[in-house]
Amino acid sequence: MPPKVNEEILKALADIKLELADIKSDLCDIKSNMTKIEDAVKVNSTSIASNTANIETLASYLNDREQHNRNWSVRIFGVALPDGVATDPLSTANFVYDKIIKIVLANAVSDGALHSVPPCVDVIDYAHTLRSSREDAPPPIILRFRSRIYRHLVFKSKKAVLSTSADSELSKVRIVEDLTRLNYSKLIELRKKEIKCWSMSGRIYFIEDGVRKCMK
Repeated sequence: MPPKVNEEILKALADIKLELADIKSDLCDIKSNMTKIEDAVKVNSTSIASNTANIETLASYLNDREQHNRNWSVRIFGVALPDGVATDPLSTANFVYDKIIKIVLANAVSDGALHSVPPCVDVIDYAHTLRSSREDAPPPIILRFRSRIYRHLVFKSKKAVLSTSADSELSKVRIVEDLTRLNYSKLIELRKKEIKCWSMSGRIYFIEDGVRKCMK
């Protein structure tokens, strides 16, 4: 083989070695960077997991605080308010008290749980309507009590009054807890699964394997 050809081959081989060395160096740099990226991903994943847990804890706390604030209130369905009443909180409170709450509390008096039926101003703190989800149904009413004792007595006596009332309008009334959106969604989720469930003081209870449990 001519010397010139040998020199060209050797030069080509030398160039290839240099390129391979550069590639090897680049691969080492890439591997080092990948290691740094993997370490950063692990740190970020840990941080994200920690932040997610903190957010969930905070969301749960805020939901509990919101529900605690709502535990002075009830939602009332099936009450058609006269024209002009729904726009005035005082008129709404007086109407609902006279038509429903006073009758329910009278039952509490009969049971000996209450000495006498107090006036509306001592029982109800505020009242207002919500937007109805159905065009053929009156808007729900939020009723806030001045004392949770009165609210408790209403829940205790409502079934005996509303379910047995000869008044067809009164029998259509439903009084339920004013749940947060999260707690209400938990209740609906259980009902969709046909699991016996209910709410009490803002907490969701259900029956599983014959045992009463509280949803967290």
